[in-house]
Amino acid sequence: THPFGWGTVLMIGMRFGGGEIGVDSDADGTDDLTLRSSYMLFDVTDPEQPPTLIAEISDANLGFTTSVPTVVKKRVKGTNFVNPSQNEWYVAFGSGPTELPDASSTQTSGLYLYDLSARTFVSGYNPFPLETNGFVGDVTSFDDGGDFVDDTLYFGTVRGVPGSSSGNLMRSRLDIGANASVLLSASGPIVAAPHVKSDIFGRRWVHAGSGRLFMGDDNETTQARHFYGVMEPLDSSGDLTWAAVSPSSNFEDATNITVQDSGAINRAGATVVIGGEDIETFDELVSAIRLERDGWKISLFTAGYAERSLSKAASASNVLFFSSYQPAFGNPCFPEGTSRLFGVDMRTGTAIPFEVFAPDDDPDTVEYNDVDAYVSLGQGLASAPIVIQNDGTTIFNSKSTTEQITTDVRVNHTRAGRQSWRQIFLD
Repeated sequence: THPFGWGTVLMIGMRFGGGEIGVDSDADGTDDLTLRSSYMLFDVTDPEQPPTLIAEISDANLGFTTSVPTVVKKRVKGTNFVNPSQNEWYVAFGSGPTELPDASSTQTSGLYLYDLSARTFVSGYNPFPLETNGFVGDVTSFDDGGDFVDDTLYFGTVRGVPGSSSGNLMRSRLDIGANASVLLSASGPIVAAPHVKSDIFGRRWVHAGSGRLFMGDDNETTQARHFYGVMEPLDSSGDLTWAAVSPSSNFEDATNITVQDSGAINRAGATVVIGGEDIETFDELVSAIRLERDGWKISLFTAGYAERSLSKAASASNVLFFSSYQPAFGNPCFPEGTSRLFGVDMRTGTAIPFEVFAPDDDPDTVEYNDVDAYVSLGQGLASAPIVIQNDGTTIFNSKSTTEQITTDVRVNHTRAGRQSWRQIFLD
């Protein structure tokens, strides 16, 4: 059933089910047992057998189990991977709301790390305290260098109530014990798991959007929401500083930057200026943001009820894909609102100098046209994009209307003909 020790586990939370309930288990008139929202962990390795319950994970400070967990691995090869010198597996997740009527929290938010082998919380992460009157969104683990040892957890936090909410983008370093620090401050409530990827220069990028949609009142939020691309700050020697950055201070606003298939760029018809220099091409923009900025941001629609980002982004090559959702405003015939699918460069937040959403166009043809950074997915709340790569690249979304959408895309700018050459000397 478990060849070489491998298996498949399924971890399920209750969302807003299983609120704290006192139970009189021995019928003596006094509650002696407290039932709480929890996570269930099942072994589902053999699909022809019923799932086996491994553990029920609960805690008095957990709140409602709305945070989607992530797997955390520490697998060190040793002489070979059949008998690794270290083979440790964990799950990380955060505390949830405590108040059912408005999906808020009256306790300090916390980050949990659970040992799947010992079936206990890791010391210091049971939980690690974060922010007053808040809770934690979905969590992402990141393996820097691809050595099968996860180094950092990234996650967002949520504070406040519908119509007046905030939060931060945070991280926890797994190499220095229980800890957490803010990466992006004053960025709005972040519920979806962040997307993390390094560029060709080794700079670590973290992508996350703000917004919440837990209950009906959340639909009517008018607070502006954004999507961010954040570079982890470096010191003078090129090492990560683990410092916080603010999107209001040194982020490039990519919302109105237009990119043409020729590579030319402008900002609403005017020249883009960064660090006192005129930036006229897409390649110059990539370089200027990397050297002069902490990252970029996109402002989502605010006409009517606020558009927001609710699901994790995905990427293929340098193209970052993410979904957004805007509740319907003043139109009872379209109660579910509408969604967009973005396909932007992960380093700039702008369109790329080729048609991502028109993969059949000739990549050698330059028409000096503006390139689309997004397409409409129509009515309904769209899921997180899933990248499917076979002969080409397709993005899959499902929607609250039960519709399933596939969008063919291009993720690199391939051109016919010789791309490079090498001189070989023959005697």
